[in-house]
Amino acid sequence: MLVTITDAARGRGLTQTPAAAIERLYVAHRDPVVRYLRAISPSDDDALDTAAFVFERAFAVLGRDPGKELGLPWLLRTARNATIDQARRRRVRRVAVTQIGTVLPLDPGPEDGYLARERAIALRSALAGLPDPARDAIVLRYGLGLPAREIGEVIGKGEEATQKLITRSLARLREVLDERP
Repeated sequence: MLVTITDAARGRGLTQTPAAAIERLYVAHRDPVVRYLRAISPSDDDALDTAAFVFERAFAVLGRDPGKELGLPWLLRTARNATIDQARRRRVRRVAVTQIGTVLPLDPGPEDGYLARERAIALRSALAGLPDPARDAIVLRYGLGLPAREIGEVIGKGEEATQKLITRSLARLREVLDERP
């Protein structure tokens, strides 16, 4: 099934794009992209706005080149770059990790819930103190479960350098969390 893009696109010789490819891309990757953006954005609203921008950009690329293969690494790299651009424009250096996916016991008592929240707060604070590439690597690895190769594609490093970055970042997180009172 094909859909007409716009009259402006027709002027550039882009009359149609496969709607099925656009829909498949969005349905297959919207959840990981939004989870990643929630983890690195200061608020859920910012994460959702950036996700909309990322898919708008992907649809534009597919409109120009319907045969182009866009996958999760491309979307995550675009999301990361958009987030960095937003932070630069706002001159914000503080990035709060809003959702990592804390696992709670099946039948948590009040103390279990309290302790889990305290651990999550400490982890968010420790993550926010890491440099951006280190924070992104940890969130992509443990928040989305991506392998080092795909994380490297997102953050612009090789697989071995990414694995080393993850290892060193985890060690730094342990140090920071162990120093807590």
